[in-house]
Amino acid sequence: MKKDMPYEISHEQLEKRYNNKIIRKKNRSIDVLEGVNSEYGLTLIENFNEIDYAGQSRIKEFSYLLNDGKEPQGKDYSFKVYKLKKNLLTKKYYHYYHERFGKDLNVYVYHELKTDKLFSNCDLLDLKLVVLGG
Repeated sequence: MKKDMPYEISHEQLEKRYNNKIIRKKNRSIDVLEGVNSEYGLTLIENFNEIDYAGQSRIKEFSYLLNDGKEPQGKDYSFKVYKLKKNLLTKKYYHYYHERFGKDLNVYVYHELKTDKLFSNCDLLDLKLVVLGG
């Protein structure tokens, strides 16, 4: 009987398993950010106080996960946070996010510098980041 594949499998494991035949090369996070910025427009948030409460809670959640499930000690400034600009191209992401969490919230892209991971507080945009990342 065939074993089920693990829920999360690394890029390196897939490359080995499929002998580099169908697995696209992983893009660097900076390249993905540049692509998203050129397609939609991103604004770097310089001051963490400019991030709304939902955006800040996402940083705390990710910091908690990076810290092996322990409470992070102090503030972790290893994040760069970008706000997704509001325009016709980003309307679908804002609509998706607002329908779930509220109208006055912003959609962000987070770049965690220690692990070089990208994520978003909008699941739809998060999926786009994964696809673009390869």
